[in-house]
Amino acid sequence: MQIKDQNNHPDGNLISLAHALARIKRFPLPKNHEKRNEMVPLAQGCGRIIAEDIQAASNVPNFANSAVDGFAFAFKSLKRNGATKLTLAEEIITGQVSTKNLALGQACPIYTGAPMPRGADTVVMEEDAVIKNSCVTVPFGLSKGANSRQIGDDIKKNTRLMNKGKRLNIIDCAILASLGIKKIKVFNQLRVALFSSGAEIIRNNQKIKDAQIFDSNATMLQQWLLELGCLVFDGGILDDNHESIDKAFAPILMASKDENNDKNLDRKHRYDIIITSGGMSKSRLDCIANYCKSEGKFDFWRVATKPGRPIGIGRIKNLPFAGLPGNPVASFLTFALIVQPLLRRLSGQNPETPKRFPARLNFKGVKKKGRVEFIRVKIVTTKHKAENKFDLPILKKNGKSGAGVLSSVMDADGFAQLDAAITQYDVGQTVDFLPMREIIPSR
Repeated sequence: MQIKDQNNHPDGNLISLAHALARIKRFPLPKNHEKRNEMVPLAQGCGRIIAEDIQAASNVPNFANSAVDGFAFAFKSLKRNGATKLTLAEEIITGQVSTKNLALGQACPIYTGAPMPRGADTVVMEEDAVIKNSCVTVPFGLSKGANSRQIGDDIKKNTRLMNKGKRLNIIDCAILASLGIKKIKVFNQLRVALFSSGAEIIRNNQKIKDAQIFDSNATMLQQWLLELGCLVFDGGILDDNHESIDKAFAPILMASKDENNDKNLDRKHRYDIIITSGGMSKSRLDCIANYCKSEGKFDFWRVATKPGRPIGIGRIKNLPFAGLPGNPVASFLTFALIVQPLLRRLSGQNPETPKRFPARLNFKGVKKKGRVEFIRVKIVTTKHKAENKFDLPILKKNGKSGAGVLSSVMDADGFAQLDAAITQYDVGQTVDFLPMREIIPSR
């Protein structure tokens, strides 16, 4: 089969994964995208996308202080070739400011976080010092400034800490808290309308009958979208016909008719993107794909990957659309690799490319040229070091390889990525390893 980078072509040619991702990076944003932001309390900031650069308005710490419980003194007080005995002065308690100047030859008891007294620049840890007769003996070998924190040691004033488009994690929020920041400017959460399709699909609150299966994609995608910080509307299961889809999509498309007018943004049917699973292949029963071709326009449709070929990205009217395959592993992978970057772009987040790492296979096989294949794998160890002289991770297949075998993803460490040029692979071959932690979002 010949692979060409065309989309929506009558002979069904595929687009490469690389070209699909390049088009995602150029996917058009609403003209008023920059205005879609709000101020939220920092306590609600984890997982949100900041809508402006953040610069430090102060030093952290904003005063010199001790990093340990111990004794503060001037480094000049120490002998050059042995332990030094210093006279004890008034102690400094955490949270209190000392107004006393520390003279040479003196040391004062100090506690972690307490401000350094004037005249002191070094601290000896309590357990390293010896106290006797109102004196403290400091061992030889301390360096100047030991165990003390200077102004701005952590963050210096006017430093740019974070760029607009960063997704905040728990460490980011802690850093902002250390600066005394109470509220942050973030982009509005994406509003996603999520649908499943297929006459055989039912939800898990229904009684299953012959020829029916429970819908795992809706739960998987909804949880994933929530983890990405999206607001999700569950539109349910669409019937395999044009009328059912049109009825479900119509109010959403009507509310989004003018993408440059945000007055309806928070109303019932206003959403930023429609995401579906199932019905995206080429048969007459693949009504989602057929609907999108007749009522909208694909930016690309059908990508040269396995699993996950029948995915389409485009717009229906003015509204972005992502149609995923129905098979759950294919849905998982295409959402991870293609739809997730699209959502990040639409949400204002800076682009992120999942990291790959070199690894070696402990299995062999053949594949079609021209498509990228992703094999579910676990990391294993070898019995003999000589078998792996470069100390790379060793990958074994994890479970069955079918696009519908979701259990094979459950405890997989990630995917072995077999690039388009590969036609056969063997034990010991080095490939790219895509860890699960690189594609499943976490805060």
